[in-house]
Amino acid sequence: MTGVQTCALPISFALTSEQSKAVAASLKATKVVEVPARALEIVNKASAENRVDYAVATIGATAKVRPSALINTITAVLTHVPDAAEKAVRVAVEFAPDSSPAIVQAAVAAVPGKSAAIVQAASRVQPAKAAAFQRESLAVTARSRSVSVVSAAATTGPTITQAESHIGDPAPINLYAFPGSDPSRP
Repeated sequence: MTGVQTCALPISFALTSEQSKAVAASLKATKVVEVPARALEIVNKASAENRVDYAVATIGATAKVRPSALINTITAVLTHVPDAAEKAVRVAVEFAPDSSPAIVQAAVAAVPGKSAAIVQAASRVQPAKAAAFQRESLAVTARSRSVSVVSAAATTGPTITQAESHIGDPAPINLYAFPGSDPSRP
């Protein structure tokens, strides 16, 4: 797509268009692998009152200029700025509707305490996928619970010991290791 993609939702609220363009240009000049780190760097350099707006702007710019790095950028940015979760998810789902279940999954994994608000924000943009967003949210929370249960069981369970090793014992020799040496085999 060569045209400029527009969004019905504002990408940022306190940023000027020049600042938003600078964020997009900075992310576009960055290698795809380094986009999440660069986005996080941009957000961390912002003042405390503008941090949420910069988080939303970097996620929106990533969705437009580097969509393959969107999921990792969402995880990186929302882990450090959880207050931006709802706005960032709305913007990301607007710009990348085909990736919306993965966007919700990444956002819920980054900010598990806001899973209901994240699902609701994504459902406002794509109401037809509300059930899919709810399933993704529940899957992430169930996975995190099962990991914590398994890790708790591993730390409180019996001690695991390794059986004796028979290293040094003579290895069994297969006399029939080459073809044609076993007359009973075809």
